Amino acid sequence: VNPKPVCGITGDPANFIICEGRSITLTASAGAGYSYLWSTGNTTQSITVSPTGNTTYSVTITNAYNCSSTCEQKVTVYELPEATASGNSTCVGGNITLTGGPNGMTYSWTGPNGYGNSSQSRTITNATLAMIGTYTLTVTNGNGCSDSASTNVTVYELPEATASGNSTCVGGNIT
Repeated sequence: VNPKPVCGITGDPANFIICEGRSITLTASAGAGYSYLWSTGNTTQSITVSPTGNTTYSVTITNAYNCSSTCEQKVTVYELPEATASGNSTCVGGNITLTGGPNGMTYSWTGPNGYGNSSQSRTITNATLAMIGTYTLTVTNGNGCSDSASTNVTVYELPEATASGNSTCVGGNIT
């Protein structure tokens, strides 16, 4: 009597949880000298998949004696948050307001000149020309899945006002 192979599946990541749009590598635990048939049709020991929703994968492992075992593993797929970012343009000395979403996330803003902030929304006072550029917000949900959005901010130079006048006598014209 020939033994059946011991069947198991390991994953990278090991907890079999991924974020939407990411991939996972599944590896059958048997070693060399076995043949493999995955539910995807692959015949290799390891497969890399990018499921769009929670999916269960199975593999049948067959040894040299033509004895086989089948095992399965569920892969959990978490939704990505949908990041939003907006910012206003202003004049030198004005305020830049950065607003992000959705609510209830962890936030990370980056921008020109090493700008960084972890607030959902932020007002930057006393704008300078060095603050012109792209501000990017990365939001991370409670499952560790992230998405990013960007907004462009322009800071306008103040116009340079000039004024002149003349002196005149009573009854004369002032220009």
